[in-house]
Amino acid sequence: MENRKLPTKKMVTEAHIQKAKELYELCKNGSAPTIEVKTQMLNLYNDMYGTTYRNTTNCSSCLNVVFNAIKKHALRSSIKKK
Repeated sequence: MENRKLPTKKMVTEAHIQKAKELYELCKNGSAPTIEVKTQMLNLYNDMYGTTYRNTTNCSSCLNVVFNAIKKHALRSSIKKK
C-alpha cells in the first residue's frame, strides 16, 4: 500500500482571500442565506485546502470548520509573503 501525505502547504491565493471576503459578507451571522452560498463556501474551502468535503453536506461540524476558515481569511488583510 502506498503512503500518501496530504499537502503541507495551504494553497491560498489573493483570489481566494477576495472570494472569502465576499462570501463572509453574505453570512456574517454564521448562516449561509442560500444553498448556493453554502456550496460556494464549501467549494472554496476544498480548493484552498485540498479537501474533499461534499458541497451538499449538512454536517454542522464540517460547516463550522469551513465557516471559521472562510472567516479567518476574510478578516485578514492579505497573505503574508515569504
